Amino acid sequence: MTNSNLSFHFFEDTESDLHEYIFNISKDSLELILNHHFALISVITSILIFLACIIGIVGNGITIWILGVCMKRNPFTTYILNLAIADIGVLITVISLYILPFLFSGNLPIWGICICSYVQSLMYITDQLILTVVSIDRCVAVLFPIWHRCHRPPRLSSIVCVCIWVFSCLISGLDILLTFANQFILLQFIVNVAICTPLMAVSTVILFVKIYTKSQQHQRGKLLTVIVLALFFFLIFGFPMNYFYFLIYYYFSDGIDLMSLLMAALGCAVLNCNVNPVVYFLVGRKKKGRSRLSMKVALQRVFTDEEICGGQQGTRAETQF
Repeated sequence: MTNSNLSFHFFEDTESDLHEYIFNISKDSLELILNHHFALISVITSILIFLACIIGIVGNGITIWILGVCMKRNPFTTYILNLAIADIGVLITVISLYILPFLFSGNLPIWGICICSYVQSLMYITDQLILTVVSIDRCVAVLFPIWHRCHRPPRLSSIVCVCIWVFSCLISGLDILLTFANQFILLQFIVNVAICTPLMAVSTVILFVKIYTKSQQHQRGKLLTVIVLALFFFLIFGFPMNYFYFLIYYYFSDGIDLMSLLMAALGCAVLNCNVNPVVYFLVGRKKKGRSRLSMKVALQRVFTDEEICGGQQGTRAETQF
């Protein structure tokens, strides 16, 4: 082989190695840039979720104070009060997931993980079950007003709320115990998706139709509007958390970016817990006029006269009958 051929092959190999080297550098640089952007987005998202949790805790705290202390309680406000307690519990749990790692220098003990998982599951199941019961109660009230008025026990809402909390405690505890035993039955997913979601979807459609067919009943329209909006936002923002649990249990080893999914699911859950106090205020305020309206007055306009309107409605129906 001549010297010219040797030189040609040498430069050819050198050029090929150089191209490969440049390609590797470009690939590594691109991965570094993408990782940097993902880290930045993750930090910004975490800050926004944390701030949203603070706002939601304040809003739901005001709702709990007004409904629990400042207003005379009726069967329907009992449901709303427990719903606000469940919402604020979810928000506190999410904040704990951000604060506890800093308190333990990034090494969150197993008991901390268990407590956060249990409380989050408890509050989330309770939230869905209460909304499901509220939707069914309103559907019965608008479809069978006489029967609902005459046959509803006065303490039914309190008894139902106690049963929901007990049931949620049992399901959440059993779900975590089965998880540590590597028995991924996922009871929470079954309860939320197979039972609550279909019932809420059907109830939302029924109540939505009633809002437009009975719009002349102003107070009843306000109450139904609040329920329909709460159900609608939960179906949008609440379902991603159920989907996240499903992916964790059944596709954990398939290369899914669970951290990104967790951030998205937590963000949706936080938005769902924040939206209810806003809905109460916006629906309860006057559409006309520029006078300032307090949260207490808005809640009173939506919830206080629920029993009175129901009684008047039942009386009119009985007279016609």
